Amino acid sequence: MSKFSIKQLVEGYKNDLFPAEELKDQIRATQAKRQEICKACPRNSSPGEINTFSHCKECGCVLKKKTACLSCSCPLEKWLFETTPDEDRELQKTLNYKKNEEEL
Repeated sequence: MSKFSIKQLVEGYKNDLFPAEELKDQIRATQAKRQEICKACPRNSSPGEINTFSHCKECGCVLKKKTACLSCSCPLEKWLFETTPDEDRELQKTLNYKKNEEEL
């Protein structure tokens, strides 16, 4: 079972609302694939759909956000993480480094 983490919650919100340009396609594809799985899950608070208020009754996470988190996984293991938390930290450092270089 995956554990809830504030860092993953923040990642999910950031990826859903302001995805890094380099990851936008991967995030959107991953999110769409995961949401299809969650729509059919009996632990979805809004069976058959994903809306603003849909949440997982297993872990309590907002599904629109959790499905955008690349380092998150489903507590029922219906879908797994795309990156580990360590890989995500390194990726974010790289993206921030590239952004800082472009600003120079």
